Amino acid sequence: MKKTQIYRPSPADYNVPSWLLLGRVRLSLCAFKVYLVMHNGLEDNMERKFVDADGSVYGIYPIKELAGLLGYKDTQVLSAFKQLQDCGLIRRVRQGQGKPSKTYCLTPAKDEVIT
Repeated sequence: MKKTQIYRPSPADYNVPSWLLLGRVRLSLCAFKVYLVMHNGLEDNMERKFVDADGSVYGIYPIKELAGLLGYKDTQVLSAFKQLQDCGLIRRVRQGQGKPSKTYCLTPAKDEVIT
């Protein structure tokens, strides 16, 4: 698997966190799908040794590749990234010019409601 290739489980294999279904967070459909791809790729990212010095797992998600996978335009995926960042569900760290950002998939605290 290429280093930047996105994990692609079949739709039947996607694991949806219960807090995401219970209305604790309000996301657009695109942001919901982007988050699912990231959340379901965590284990794959660990196997590929995408772990920083603190032991946090991150992923590499090129915008064009994610847009193609999900059937959205690049601008829609960028908006989804912004929405997820604003909600505190992801953290992106730039690596430098021409390199894709590291994206950390986060989860809310049990009693936190995100709007």
